Amino acid sequence: MPQIEDNEPWHIRIGHTPIWYYLRSSFVAAPASSPLQKPSFRIWDLMLSPLLTIWFLLWKQWQVESVVFSMNRPDCVDFYRFIKKQQSTVLFLNCESADDKLKDYYATCDFWNAMRLSFRIVARLQKKRIRQYTSQLQESGYKISKRQHNLIASCIGDYYFNRLLGKILSKNLRVYYVGAVIPQTEKFENLLQSYEIQHGVIHSKHYNYNNVPNVRNGLIVYHQQYLNILKEIGYSGPLEAIPFKSIHSLRNEDIRLDVVLYTQPSFWPSPIVKRLFQELTSRGIQTKIKKHPRDYESYDLDESAFINAVTPNQVLLPVVYNSTIVENYLIHKKDIAVFDPNKTLNLKTDSCFQSYVRFQEGSQIFYSTDPENLVEIVETYISNNKRE
Repeated sequence: MPQIEDNEPWHIRIGHTPIWYYLRSSFVAAPASSPLQKPSFRIWDLMLSPLLTIWFLLWKQWQVESVVFSMNRPDCVDFYRFIKKQQSTVLFLNCESADDKLKDYYATCDFWNAMRLSFRIVARLQKKRIRQYTSQLQESGYKISKRQHNLIASCIGDYYFNRLLGKILSKNLRVYYVGAVIPQTEKFENLLQSYEIQHGVIHSKHYNYNNVPNVRNGLIVYHQQYLNILKEIGYSGPLEAIPFKSIHSLRNEDIRLDVVLYTQPSFWPSPIVKRLFQELTSRGIQTKIKKHPRDYESYDLDESAFINAVTPNQVLLPVVYNSTIVENYLIHKKDIAVFDPNKTLNLKTDSCFQSYVRFQEGSQIFYSTDPENLVEIVETYISNNKRE
């Protein structure tokens, strides 16, 4: 098989959309195409979603200047809160857990997601077309698996769903999206004159952005550093930097906690998290657990062990894995401890960390793969930097 980026078949397209975009990262990692979100955890939202969506299409969209489709994560919702100060807008929200507390949204994305899913299901019936694209990809030297057949079908389904959106959404409506509803075909079709909003880190090995040609819609990032990164890695679309991420512009606050453990379900086994929490608290270190949005573990701990919201300025030392939490703390010139029990990270070569350290100005990064060693690092640090 050819090396990724050496001989990429961008020319195989449906409309303006390269089929390859949906397959690209599946040869090295997880599929590039955006997964469909699970339905809302609130029955009331599920019932209201179709009614409110239809009402939006028939009347509401003509009364506002823009619409935002967003996941319910702080940096995602930050953009909505930023943009609504400047223009009339509505928010369609993907709720990722039953604990989502955000109330400032028009409706959930459930009805949109159901429509998109139906297009993907129907696309799987286009076997002749899928075989045609498969044959073209194989001629380029790529062996196509069953999973990649399904990704081709997803691309076809998304293409026609995108066309539907182009017909039912007002041409006068500004469309912003962040990991919700709008398919990735929109990058190349730009039927909605839309703007994708950055969520999470963009780095040199991010296959949604690295050397992607012929992108037509806009991309809004939250920091000038990401404009630099995108230009360096050959992203071809229009770019704009808007400092919408609220956590980057926090006021000074009093330290509330010694340590916060930011969980990563795929990389931090729950017994280790529980063990770390108990060991740190037993040593008199004020510790809380901040769960990842898709972390549904109870850890067999009392609710008082967890915290729903905390800012970098309120924490003496965060313990993290590999996420934009690192960036948030480094921007505020805070030291961090990176815990890597599976020994999967190389901080000097990991592409995500190479993006994060662009924000590092004198902060220390402690690294540990062993729970006992991590506890010693944390205890020493807290002792040496004790609050007055």
